[in-house]
Amino acid sequence: MGGFNGSGTYVRYYNWTNDANASIDISSSRMDTEDNGYATGLSTCITKDGQQTITANIPWNGKKITGLGAGTLATDASQLGQLSKGTSNYAIDSGITNAIVISMSPVNTALTDGQRVYFMAANNNTGATTLAVDGLGSTPALVNRSLAALAGGEILTNVIYEAAWSATNSKWILMGQSNVKGLSIASGKTLTVSNSVFSVIYSEIDVLGVADEFERGKEYVRKKRQNNLAAGIEIGNSKQRREK
Repeated sequence: MGGFNGSGTYVRYYNWTNDANASIDISSSRMDTEDNGYATGLSTCITKDGQQTITANIPWNGKKITGLGAGTLATDASQLGQLSKGTSNYAIDSGITNAIVISMSPVNTALTDGQRVYFMAANNNTGATTLAVDGLGSTPALVNRSLAALAGGEILTNVIYEAAWSATNSKWILMGQSNVKGLSIASGKTLTVSNSVFSVIYSEIDVLGVADEFERGKEYVRKKRQNNLAAGIEIGNSKQRREK
């Protein structure tokens, strides 16, 4: 039986020399069978102009696909450079305050649980915020890791953020964020840390969300400094010295 043998080798149906030695005359039926085999074999091959459609997985035997074009659709293969640069899941926000809008390349056609995106914010947020990715999900909310709506101040202009999609909650979760919003230090004041001990130079400091904790921290630092001075220990930039 002629045709491809299952291992990639094409086997002819007939051999004209053998036919001649066997005194088998040339016939139209044998010629047609042989030529039809060639036609079937050629139709099984991959054509360089894309006419053929692949019907099975291709074993590449450890070889590389070189000169591959950059993927632009979610179903396209990606270049290694695209993956290493992370450009397929990063975009710049084109939305307005509290409504982040990003368009990915390749474009997402659906959201998958746990999917991550990275974006550079175009605006500071001032309250509850939404994140629209390729127009999917009817503009879902962007929430903190406790699934609470953002209150304002979590998103800053020109800063890159990471968000993960939660299919269970139908929300984007802002990653790398705690529930503590941080410190707002009055103009001209300084907060420094040396040897894991706070050294505070201020006359006024505003703490957003952690006022009580910071007051307790100030009291701890004050007592620590008193104890250190009583023991003759001075805490410097990166070392401790005992005064003699």
